[in-house]
Amino acid sequence: GLVLCAPRIAIAAGRLPLPSVPNTAPAAPDGTDPAVVDGVDAVRLSTRDPLGAIADLALGDLDALARRAAVTASILTGALAGAVLVTGVATAAVAAAAGGSPVALGYCACIVVALAARGRTHADRLQSALLVGAAGIIGVVAALAAVAGSGPEPVWVFAGTIGWAVGALLLGTVASGRDYSPPAVRAVEIAEYAALTAVIPLLLWVLDVYQAVRTL
Repeated sequence: GLVLCAPRIAIAAGRLPLPSVPNTAPAAPDGTDPAVVDGVDAVRLSTRDPLGAIADLALGDLDALARRAAVTASILTGALAGAVLVTGVATAAVAAAAGGSPVALGYCACIVVALAARGRTHADRLQSALLVGAAGIIGVVAALAAVAGSGPEPVWVFAGTIGWAVGALLLGTVASGRDYSPPAVRAVEIAEYAALTAVIPLLLWVLDVYQAVRTL
């Protein structure tokens, strides 16, 4: 949840102003000259770059905005780092206590897939690498914890870990440099949404909430 809400939390904590969007149309001019446009003189198009002048009117002080954007990016990176750290510890604990349960292992797999998929939504390379790298590390640690916790056979865990590592390597080297059609991109988005949607039901299953409700 923190990974999903981190951008909005960082914007609020960094006090990054959002450009105002007018919600009502301006009043019709009363003058008879159609060449006169109110507000153009304030922009001073003859002495400055038109786009820069309009940006100054809409965004204000660009230097202050850049400083706030840098602070917001730092807050977002820290929030993501803390979130993936807590997620990694919790996922390893669930994998260690799974005892070979397919539901618990499926929950861990959904966490890993969700983190890796969320990494593509960040424009900052550090934040994206943080999420994708954490997904790979959490996957390996969870697999080792499942083996140590008398889970599935070590050979299957080893094969799954090798397959995950090869897939991550191919995604990072081969798949990242190609252009994909909109249906392919949409299919990846649907897979991401499916993984995110399955996290909460699987978590309730792991916590035996369904069994507790049935026994009421």
